[in-house]
Amino acid sequence: MLRIQELVRDLAVVAVLAAFLDMLLPNGRMRRFARVVTGLFVLLLVISPLLPLISAEKNWDLDALFAEGEADSAGILAAGEALRAEWEAAAADDYAAELAAQLSAELAAREDVAEAETALSFSQLDGVYQIDAVQLRLSGSIPAETAQSLAAARLGIDAERVTVELR
Repeated sequence: MLRIQELVRDLAVVAVLAAFLDMLLPNGRMRRFARVVTGLFVLLLVISPLLPLISAEKNWDLDALFAEGEADSAGILAAGEALRAEWEAAAADDYAAELAAQLSAELAAREDVAEAETALSFSQLDGVYQIDAVQLRLSGSIPAETAQSLAAARLGIDAERVTVELR
C-alpha cells in the first residue's frame, strides 16, 4: 500500500513539473522535445513497480509445468463429462414432463375424458433416450384400450408399454 502511495505521489510531482515546464517553454521544437521527455519519464514511473518482477531470475521447469497442465486438463475433462451427463439427465426429465403434460392435455381435451394424468419413464441406450413405460390415470368414460392405443400412437411406441388406470 505504501508503494502505491509513493507511486501516486511521484506521478503527481512529475505531472506538476511537466505542466510548469510546458508553460515556461516557448512553442516550437523545444516544447515538443520537453513533452516527449516528460512522457517517457511518466511511463518509466508507471512501469517501475513491474521491473523487479520482470528482472527476477526465474527457474522454469517446463516438464513439470506441462505435466501439471495435463493433470489439470484431465480433471477439467472429467468435470465436463459429469456436467454433460447431469445436464442430459435434466433435459430428459424436462422432456418427459413436457411430453407427459402434452399427452395429458390431449387426452383431457376429449369429451369422454374428465381428467388425465400421465407419467413417463425413459432409459438411455447408446446415448439415445427412449420411452420405457407410460402410466395413464384417467377419469371418464373412455375405454382403457382406446386410451392405450391413442397414447401409443401419439408417442410412437408399442401399446404394451402403456398402462391405463381408470378412476
